[in-house]
Amino acid sequence: MSYSSNLPPEIQEKVERLAECHKQITGLDSQLIQFKKEKDRLEEELLDYRVDKPFQRPDARRGQFVVAVRSITIQKLPDEMLLRTFEHFLSDNHRLIHRLLLVCKTWNRMVMQSPRLWARIQLSPVSYEEFLHSYESPPQYMEVFIQRSQSVLLDIELDYSSHKPRFEYVRDKVIETVSSISTSETLHNQVLDLQFESPEYDSYFKYTMDELSTLVGPMGANMKKWRSLHVQLPTGYPRLALEILQMLCGVAPNLQSISLSEIGCILDSNDRGWFNEDGTPLFSIPNLRGLILNDWQAALLLKDIVMTPSTLVHLDIWYDAGLRGLSQLQAFTTMRTLTIRIRAYFGELGVSEGENLSVSIPELRELKFWGNLSPLKAVQFDLPSLQCLQVSGSKSNFWLPANLYPEYIHWSTHPSRPYRNIIQSMLGAVFQPSSRVAVISICKISQEDYETILKVLRKAADIPVSLETVVVDIHGGGRVHIDVAALRS
Repeated sequence: MSYSSNLPPEIQEKVERLAECHKQITGLDSQLIQFKKEKDRLEEELLDYRVDKPFQRPDARRGQFVVAVRSITIQKLPDEMLLRTFEHFLSDNHRLIHRLLLVCKTWNRMVMQSPRLWARIQLSPVSYEEFLHSYESPPQYMEVFIQRSQSVLLDIELDYSSHKPRFEYVRDKVIETVSSISTSETLHNQVLDLQFESPEYDSYFKYTMDELSTLVGPMGANMKKWRSLHVQLPTGYPRLALEILQMLCGVAPNLQSISLSEIGCILDSNDRGWFNEDGTPLFSIPNLRGLILNDWQAALLLKDIVMTPSTLVHLDIWYDAGLRGLSQLQAFTTMRTLTIRIRAYFGELGVSEGENLSVSIPELRELKFWGNLSPLKAVQFDLPSLQCLQVSGSKSNFWLPANLYPEYIHWSTHPSRPYRNIIQSMLGAVFQPSSRVAVISICKISQEDYETILKVLRKAADIPVSLETVVVDIHGGGRVHIDVAALRS
């Protein structure tokens, strides 16, 4: 900046002093830059010798400009973000919540004052060996979670798939030991004829069942707090599976979502099948919004399990090749999402020839097919609100009912399988005269299959007018958006 040349002596002195300050500051800035560069170089050279070696973050770049990433300690995170971090940490094993209490006073206070962190219960029996060295009382663990969750409803995950009764556990251990010593089939059969007693295992078994009883509460009192329930039963031991399921049967007015795995073994072990002695279903839930039934036999009992069909919004269910029980879907007129999984074994009877199945669900928005799709040829769907169709599991042929008209279709494949012979039938099933599909998404295919898709699209004469984009996710090669309008021209 410039000043007048005719200044009083005292003012001229101040101007000269200001110029000197600018000169000194410029020199110091230059030295500061040099010192910072030297500091960074020395820190990098000494990094391997530090005790508290920091985490190396990659540079965040925008174009060609390096953006400085500011170091923020986890203690300075906003409470809501820290809570979400805790929830992610606890997602696999929720019992680790006790470790968070020991980190610091701030975390202890936050965890103790956050009922939602205590509202998720993952219950799986500890191993017998672990039980022998455990001093934790099962009722206390469950009661702590129930009390600290306060008024927040509980999301419960029960995994009893590996649980064994005492006789089977001890017998298997004895057979394992004997087999390591001798391969004699006679000795093996003699072991099978023995009766085994183990007061220690009986104590362990009582431990695990007491834990489950505490979750249910006296007279089912704690079931009023259940919001969702995911159950994996010990399918190899039907009587034990039935006992566990009967413990869970009670009034759960707030239960919105439930998942049951392979309950067919229970139907076989119970003299009355799915029903109790008084004729009521083993498990019947009012106001259920979401249901996952991982067993084709349960499809025959859908109306018995869901007491109020008008409330069910999400359903994931298995069917056999004959699609038995499919007609029961007619009752669920307000359903929004439906996943139909079809298992088919060699020699298993499918849908009778000439038989037509009709399914009308006016409010359905999303439909997923998984498994063997050929039985679907016999199904007449009426889904006027359908927006999204997802298909996975096709191995040899791609079948779709002729009257499905979604706006979005997603086909999920397996990267290790060739689909060249299926792509033609897949696109042929989609390219219907009345189709209104706008986007087709194909996931995890090889580069060769991608080239096949391009060839079919270029040669196709019946591409729907509504189709705008085909999105292809190439395994190991990124995602490609094919502009259908460009292909037409």
